[in-house]
Amino acid sequence: MTELTDEQLVQTFEDCTIKPEQFPHCNHVRLGYLFLTQDDFGTAVSRMTTGLKTLVTHLGIEGKYHETITVAFMVLINERMGPGEAAGGWEAFSEANKDLLSMDILYQYYPKEIIQSDTARRVFVMSGAQAA
Repeated sequence: MTELTDEQLVQTFEDCTIKPEQFPHCNHVRLGYLFLTQDDFGTAVSRMTTGLKTLVTHLGIEGKYHETITVAFMVLINERMGPGEAAGGWEAFSEANKDLLSMDILYQYYPKEIIQSDTARRVFVMSGAQAA
């Protein structure tokens, strides 16, 4: 399968035509990066959360959406993007931030029991907060 261009990734995500096999974790991070290069933080987070909710509903897999994981990764991506970061492009960013391409980075900020909780799936849970 050929790699989607940045424009194709955004377009197929936003129009819900992306195939699940075209949307592994690395493309979630890439999409977050692209949104953050295009929009301010709040708009980019809204675009990502709304888009993911729409996509999982379209695919009939609503249970896959996880608010805390989504927002936490957007925070981490934003934190790593420095001034002029967009000029280096996704390839440079991903090369410099390989740890973001693994879900394991979240466990530096959250205990597994919080990430696995229903509360964290439904709403954003701050790092270290206790979820029921």
